[in-house]
Amino acid sequence: LRIQAHIVVAELPLPDAPEPLAGLDNRNRLWLTYEALFNQRPYRKTNQACPLGLYRVPVRNLRIFLRESVDRELCETLVAAFFPDLTVEWIEGLSAVEWRWKVRPQVIGVRSPKDLVADRSRNVVYTAGQAVLPYNFIDNTLNSSAIGTRETTAWGTKVVQLTPTWRFWKTASRSSIVELGSVKKRGTPWQPVNKKGAFGWQYPDNQAVQDADVGRSERGVDLAGEARGDQAFDLATVVNAFSVKTGVVWVGIRNQQGVHKDKLEENCIVACLRSDLVVERDRVARRNPRTDPDLLVQTELLSMTERDPNDAESFGDGVQVRDLSVLDPSKLYIPPISIPFLDRGMQQLERRFSCCDDERWRNFWRDAYARPLGRAKAILLLRYGLQMGSPNAQNWLLEFEPGDPPTFTGRVVVRDLGDAYLHREVLWARYGGQDLPPQAPDDRGQLATLNSQIINYECNELAAKWNYYPQETGSMYEAQYGPPGTRFLWHRFSTLSKGSSVAVPSPLGTDPDAYTNRWQRVLATMAEWGIEHAKAYVQTIEDTLGANLRINWGDAPPPDRYLALGNRDQELADRHYKEDLAWEDGKHDGVSVRVHDFLASAEGQAAIASRT
Repeated sequence: LRIQAHIVVAELPLPDAPEPLAGLDNRNRLWLTYEALFNQRPYRKTNQACPLGLYRVPVRNLRIFLRESVDRELCETLVAAFFPDLTVEWIEGLSAVEWRWKVRPQVIGVRSPKDLVADRSRNVVYTAGQAVLPYNFIDNTLNSSAIGTRETTAWGTKVVQLTPTWRFWKTASRSSIVELGSVKKRGTPWQPVNKKGAFGWQYPDNQAVQDADVGRSERGVDLAGEARGDQAFDLATVVNAFSVKTGVVWVGIRNQQGVHKDKLEENCIVACLRSDLVVERDRVARRNPRTDPDLLVQTELLSMTERDPNDAESFGDGVQVRDLSVLDPSKLYIPPISIPFLDRGMQQLERRFSCCDDERWRNFWRDAYARPLGRAKAILLLRYGLQMGSPNAQNWLLEFEPGDPPTFTGRVVVRDLGDAYLHREVLWARYGGQDLPPQAPDDRGQLATLNSQIINYECNELAAKWNYYPQETGSMYEAQYGPPGTRFLWHRFSTLSKGSSVAVPSPLGTDPDAYTNRWQRVLATMAEWGIEHAKAYVQTIEDTLGANLRINWGDAPPPDRYLALGNRDQELADRHYKEDLAWEDGKHDGVSVRVHDFLASAEGQAAIASRT
C-alpha cells in the first residue's frame, strides 16, 4: 500500500505475459540461433538456411569498393563469387581508380579484356563484364526499392535473374550470413532462369500476424518448429561464410520500408572509409587484427552499388560484404541483444529478464557485457579514432570459450562500421593537427587539414556535395545521438532496457515485454551496469594515456532508487532514466565531458600523439 494525497492506493500486480518460445533450446550455443530467436518478439526470425536469389548486372553500372589489404584467399573467394569473369587484379584496380583516397597507383595499364570501356573524363576504367548480386526475395515484396526487384532499375540498369541460389541465414538486422559459391566458371556461358530470360521472384505469402502469435511465428513460419530443423548456421562448419547486407522490406514481422530498410543508405560509403581507416591504423601499429586480445573489428570487404549515370557522386542501392574471418570458429559468440532471454547456462530461451532476480546472473553479465563494452568503446576510440554513433546491442558480439558454463575470453567484436563517427580530438593528435583541436560544431571541416587521404576524401569530396559530411563527433545530430563530443552512450543506446520503455506498454512495441512485475529490478540493473560501463571506459582511457581524471563515482544516481517505485510509477521511472542519461552524457556536466575535456587539452593531445 502507498499513501497518495491522504488516499490509500493498492498497488495492483502486473501480469507476467507468457513466453511463447519458453524452453526453446540452443543446445550448441550457435551464434545465429541466438540472434534470430533469442530476440525481442517482433524481430524474431527463422534460424534455418534459406535460398538467396541471384541476378547479374554489368560491371560498368556499379561502383566497386574493395577494402585495402584483403587477404589473397579471401579476395579470390569474393571475385570468384561476385565477378566470375574477372580477376583479383582487375577488381583491385577498379577499386583503386574509383576511390581517390586509396594511395596505391591507379592501375589503368592493366591488360584489359577485349570489351574494355573507358570514361576518359574521369580517368576511370570499367569492363563490360558482369557482376553477380544477391536478392533476398524472402524478405522483400513486389514494391520493394531494393535493386534486383525489377528487371530494369530506375537508373536504367538491366537485371538478369540467374538460376542458381546461395544459402543464407538471417541475423538480428536486415543483413544476413551467406555461404558464397561460384555460379559459373570463367569463360563459360551465363544461365538465366530460362531460355527466354523470364524475370520474377517467388515471394512468400507474408501473412498478417495476430497479436497472440507475436514472437511465435515469422509471417506464417512456425519458429518453434523451425528451431528443431538441422539447417542452423554453425561458424565451425560452413565454408566461405560472409556477412552480406542487402535491402529488405521485412525485418521479422516488421515492415521496414517506411524507414528505408529496403535499400542501402546513401552514406554506405562511410563503412568503406572506416574500414580502410582501421586497416591503415593496424598497419601503422603493426597489429594483427585477428589475434588482438581485446577487440575484433569486422570491416567491410566489398561494396557494390548502382552507379547513377547522371551524377558521378551519387550512391545507388547495392550490396555490402562484411568480413567474418576475424571470428574464431572454435569459440562461441553471443550477441548482447540475447542476454535478457538467456537462462543461466546460456542455452534455453526464457521469459525476458526472468533471471534478473538472481544476483549471480546480474554480476556475470556485468562482467561479461557492461564492463568489457565500456573498455571496447574506449579502445576503439584511442586505437582508430572512431566512436560509434549508435552503439546498439546488436552492433557487438561477445566471445566465449566453450564449456559448461562458457567462460568469457575478454574479447568484444565490433560490427557495422557504417555507424562509426570520426573522433575529432583523437584524429587531430594522430594525424598532425596544428595547435589544439577546434571545439565548435561548425569547425568539422577543419579535419580536412589532417595528413590522411581517407579523412581528406570525406572532408573535401563528400562534403562538397552533402552537408552531413564529414561525419564526426563534433557535428553529431543531438536529437538522435546526444551532444557533440566524446560520449559513452550506454543509457542512450547500449542498455538493454530503459525507463522510457515501461511508460507506454504495447504488445507490439519495440520492447513488448518491458512492462512486467520485475521492471524495477531490470532498470536498477541497467543503471548499475551503466556505472560499471562508464568506469571501465574511463579506466581504459586513464591506463592507456597515463592520466587521472579524478572522477567521483559516488556522484552517480543510486541504481536502487528504481526498486522503491510502485508498479504504476512509470513516469517517475522515465525521470530516473533521464537523470542517469544526464549524469553519463550530459552536454555540460556529464561524466563523459571530463573525458572529452582531457582529450581536447594540450596534455591529452600529447598523450594520444605519443601512443600508436
